[in-house]
Amino acid sequence: MKHIYLIRCVLAIILFISVPSELVASKSPNPPDYQTKYDSALVRFEQASEKIEQIELMIKDGKQLIKEGTRDVKRITKEINSLTKSHNRNLKGYESQLKSKDQEERTEAKTAVRELKTTYKSELKELKTALKESNKNLSNGKQLVTRGKTKLISAKEAKKRAEEKLKIAKNNLKKAK
Repeated sequence: MKHIYLIRCVLAIILFISVPSELVASKSPNPPDYQTKYDSALVRFEQASEKIEQIELMIKDGKQLIKEGTRDVKRITKEINSLTKSHNRNLKGYESQLKSKDQEERTEAKTAVRELKTTYKSELKELKTALKESNKNLSNGKQLVTRGKTKLISAKEAKKRAEEKLKIAKNNLKKAK
């Protein structure tokens, strides 16, 4: 009787020990899906490449803005200088009339000088606003280039990391097959 009781106890213990091990074995983690890891690594690599292309376009646009801005600044400063020279030449033409003893001649010269000054001021104001706009484009271009260069460095590092992960995923996929 004792033997039967002992056998039953041993069988019960074996049964209790074997059941949890089967449960643990059934809950073992699934093997990693190397294909999806490879696909996601490939997508990240392509995204990093696209980002680098976008940043390079941003730098190119910035350089184009700088080129146009410097060209416009030079052109506008030349226009301002020529406008000032022509204005001064026109004023010199009226100097003798302003010093004239004839009252009518002086008043005509004063009105002509006033008209010259008002036209000069309005044209100069237009040129200065155009100069401000071209300087703004120039500074925007410089900002785009500097921002693009800093972003390009980090984007290249991200691409390098993505490429390394892609190689690892590719090797794991080959090993799994």
